[in-house]
Amino acid sequence: MKAVSYVCWGRIYTKYFIKEHQFFANLESYYTRQPATEAIQAVVASKIYTIAFSAFEGYFQTIPNLYVYFKTLSEASLLQKIKDNDFLNYGDAKTKYLELLRRYPAIIQQVPQQYIASYLKITPQSLSRIRKALA
Repeated sequence: MKAVSYVCWGRIYTKYFIKEHQFFANLESYYTRQPATEAIQAVVASKIYTIAFSAFEGYFQTIPNLYVYFKTLSEASLLQKIKDNDFLNYGDAKTKYLELLRRYPAIIQQVPQQYIASYLKITPQSLSRIRKALA
């Protein structure tokens, strides 16, 4: 499990989680060819594979249909990310936590509380209160 986060004014904000065996690409960085402004942080033991832009582009020239496969994979990942984060726009903190628990129980089990709270846009203390009330 990895968390994609950014830092603003000294606070870490978790934007989304990358689950085991899930493809991830920073499409903004890829298309603009600029360094990413967000960081990927492994919050559990992980293997992360990277490839240089020039090498990746070179493979498009030598491997048939790789470009089509990459486009299909990146579009599917983008749609999944939108779907994954859509529930964060509705309801109170408890409702959002329950929906996260329903959709992604592994996240609750594996990810430290501070990242879950950041993802839900609440404080760790608020998340503790919610969890205590539900226990």
